[in-house]
Amino acid sequence: VAVENARLFEEIQRRTRESAALAELGRDISSTLDLPTVMDRIARHAKELLGVDNSAIFLPDEGAEASAPAFRAIVAVGDIADAIQRSVIRPGHGIIGSLIQSGRAEFVNNTNADPRAVLMARTVNRQDERLMVAPLRAGNVVRGAMAVWRTAGQPFQTSDLEFLVGLSMAATVAMENARLFAEAQQRAAELDTVNT
Repeated sequence: VAVENARLFEEIQRRTRESAALAELGRDISSTLDLPTVMDRIARHAKELLGVDNSAIFLPDEGAEASAPAFRAIVAVGDIADAIQRSVIRPGHGIIGSLIQSGRAEFVNNTNADPRAVLMARTVNRQDERLMVAPLRAGNVVRGAMAVWRTAGQPFQTSDLEFLVGLSMAATVAMENARLFAEAQQRAAELDTVNT
């Protein structure tokens, strides 16, 4: 009974921290339309609350050709952040690219054993690397992905994935707000030009 009570207490504490983080993200999203700032906050919350080594948010690469879509990290936090930001993710290639293509959220507790795994440039192959990815979905369209990495430590669980999906939903809202604001500004500028 004591062990079960301790487990339940820990679960309640974790959910309380996650709820507080999601509430704070909601305030952040409504307080600024600066996409990099909001995405940085989301990535930092993911790193802290999930107890991971690295966290990143990937968005479409504007410089990529339309025939070969690609994604790059708009923000990366952790010890391999530079390597993550230099990496290009292609739909269907690697674990992250495969999950962007499928639109599914998933965790992989042993990336070395996953046949989809590819080594990111300028990183070393780490034993016991764990990866969790949640696509950023706007309706049925995947607009990017959140990814977190953990080396050793506890394996990811379904509750971790559920929290990451919640964070990815907040990131999608921030993206859509920034996109709609940019469109409204462009329309206002066009109307101003017509009026002039």
